[in-house]
Amino acid sequence: FTKKGAIRVAAESATEDQLIEVALDAGAEDVKSEPEGFTVYTPPNSLQEVREKIEAAGIKVESAEGENLPSTT
Repeated sequence: FTKKGAIRVAAESATEDQLIEVALDAGAEDVKSEPEGFTVYTPPNSLQEVREKIEAAGIKVESAEGENLPSTT
């Protein structure tokens, strides 16, 4: 498993392009589109910083927590 930060954003909070731009500029590694919204993946030590920058851009964060992602799928 690989430890990552995971920030969840509801679909109505931002467009995918807006979120990708803000998240990647803030230091996120990836943004995944999901049926209920988006998940922004960050290095574990950058979770809080990326969350704060997303919120500062006016995008509402639903949750932010550490996750263990499978290394192989």
